[in-house]
Amino acid sequence: AAVILTSVMSLLITYAMLKYRLFSINPATVVSNIVQTINEILIVTNPAHRIEFVNDAVESVLGYKKEKLVGQPFQNLVKGDWEEFKNRVMDQVYSGESVSGVELSLVSADGQNVPVSFSANPLKDSKGSIYGAVGVATDISKIKQLFADITAERNKLTTTMESIVDGVLALDFDTKVIMINSAALKMLGLKGEQVLEKKLDDVISMSEGNERLRAADLLPKAVLKEDTILVQKNDLSISTLLGREVFVNLTSSAIKEGNEVGLGAIITLNDVSKEKELEEMKIDFVSMAAHELRTPLTAIRGYLSVLQEETQKSMTKEQKSFLDKAFISSSQLASLVENLLSVSKIEKGAMKLEQEETDWKEVLEENFNNFIPLAKEKNIKFTLNNLDDLPKVFVDKFRVGEVISNLIANAINYTKTGGSVTVSAEANEKEVTTHVKDTGQGIPERAIPKLFTKFFRVSGVLEQGSKGTGLGLYISKAIVDMHKGRIWVESKIGIGSTFSFTVPLASIENRSALQSVTNDSTTIGVGGSKKSRRYFKT
Repeated sequence: AAVILTSVMSLLITYAMLKYRLFSINPATVVSNIVQTINEILIVTNPAHRIEFVNDAVESVLGYKKEKLVGQPFQNLVKGDWEEFKNRVMDQVYSGESVSGVELSLVSADGQNVPVSFSANPLKDSKGSIYGAVGVATDISKIKQLFADITAERNKLTTTMESIVDGVLALDFDTKVIMINSAALKMLGLKGEQVLEKKLDDVISMSEGNERLRAADLLPKAVLKEDTILVQKNDLSISTLLGREVFVNLTSSAIKEGNEVGLGAIITLNDVSKEKELEEMKIDFVSMAAHELRTPLTAIRGYLSVLQEETQKSMTKEQKSFLDKAFISSSQLASLVENLLSVSKIEKGAMKLEQEETDWKEVLEENFNNFIPLAKEKNIKFTLNNLDDLPKVFVDKFRVGEVISNLIANAINYTKTGGSVTVSAEANEKEVTTHVKDTGQGIPERAIPKLFTKFFRVSGVLEQGSKGTGLGLYISKAIVDMHKGRIWVESKIGIGSTFSFTVPLASIENRSALQSVTNDSTTIGVGGSKKSRRYFKT
């Protein structure tokens, strides 16, 4: 036993010097300190596999007093098949080989299984004969638990990702796809091996209208201090190398720890291809119906007009009233048909501009004068201000006339008797801004998210007395967008609203820019200034 302990002391000294880089002249002091401080269990066994020595760590790890273990079979500590462990580990050690990193469970004093990583070396005398074995057991229970937790979380994430209907993929900072779920693969008609570890631009092509969206555009441009939504795109066209095309609503987000884990962006794809197809079918139907209605409506209005002229003297007052109401109703229906046709053209990208250099003052005055009788009828103060020195603009006179008329009509319609409506304009070096200000009811905050959807009408007080179709501002905004302008409204309940829009000056640069996009598809987006803006339409 003394020889074994002496060898153990020498081994401990070597172990301490290698692991803790301790250098001491007094080996006994080193051994004593190491035995008292290390967290690993040191076990020395003899050829009969009985424990000859064990350090203090056995109490903190397994709960045994070391004195009670000395002389006991090592087999009592090993959980499971001793013969299998003996053949796999101990027999190799006693044949002169070293064993390392063997995972097994030791039995604690209270009967619990403690997972450890076990390494062992043979003890040899001066002649090279093996007379024992020294083993080091490292408690890996916390590592095991951490690994189990990580595995559980990974499984949860995998299950969650696979159950999401939307497509989800992740990019690294080189735009390579490092993760993609089944929904995204199905949406794109691809297999995992065709996407993973490939650069996104090499797999799919993304475009918004005539502009291509690059994968690099979906990544953060700087280090983030918080989780951030980077990009949101609706009705984005995605084409794969296999020729498949889908339309999606795309959102790209990034987490603040992205740089640490190599995660550039998390991208979600909501497939709206079927919705887009259905919307196109609706547009086709509306367009066809509107065209079919236009011809009979023209005939009806023509015959009513003839009746009004030729039977004016022979009809009673009541009969004249009926005929006038019929003509007004047919005119309103004709206006609705024209609006539906305009919407159809907008959404198909078929509405074209015929731009020319135009005197903006004349355009405003012409449209303003058309509403003077209506303003007088409602006893509304109707004013046209700030038109001096307005430069010429480059617009489609007919189309922008629709915008002005719609805004003025809205203002008069929603302003009570005795109120006021003011039209004004000012210019800078690039554009002319026109304002239509009223003292009406104002626009409720809850209406803001839907203001530019087709057929939307504000409920409540503003709806009372309104005969609008919910298409006016939708069409107006499309026209302004086609001119590369902006349209917005600043409003306050009980005070009124100011609708504003911009059109470009008739400069050579503006002409070139606008003429280059005249034949492009119309895109309806949200413009505005840095101020708080609210949108509204009839």
